[in-house]
Amino acid sequence: MALALLPKYGGRLGDALVGLGILRPVELFRAIGDQVRGRLMESFRWRRGEWAVVRGARSHEETFPTGQDPYELLRDAANEAHLEEIESVLEPLHGRVVERCEDGPPLTVFRLVPEWIGVLDSVCGDATLGGILARESASGADLEPVYRALYLGLACGLVRTKVSPSQMPFRESYSA
Repeated sequence: MALALLPKYGGRLGDALVGLGILRPVELFRAIGDQVRGRLMESFRWRRGEWAVVRGARSHEETFPTGQDPYELLRDAANEAHLEEIESVLEPLHGRVVERCEDGPPLTVFRLVPEWIGVLDSVCGDATLGGILARESASGADLEPVYRALYLGLACGLVRTKVSPSQMPFRESYSA
């Protein structure tokens, strides 16, 4: 029935379902929000590809705010990612020293669990990623939250790996 009424509702199935009384508007809003969140979470599991957000760009289609906090979405993506994927991303960085980023967003915007905050607060630029994992393991901590916190921290600019001068890309300077 809703499909038959699509032309009356501008081709929008959700509007047709609300018009028929099958869904309440708030239920449609929640369903769309859940779908958007699901698609975003799925994009964080891509093995290849890219997507971009262009600051200030506006959609030419009808849109409405979903109420999804971007920092919480990033946190949730790190929390829902497969641990094997996180380990494979972090493995090449085990020998790199990790330091805090002073110009990154504050930890509070992510609404992190205390375990993750503790891990990120412990980063002070004197230990390698592998050293942090070894330290946490020796203290009896479950390493999964440690991996997830470091993954989020590196991905969102909360922490970074130091680059030694020998690892810097060669740059020629020219003077005029």
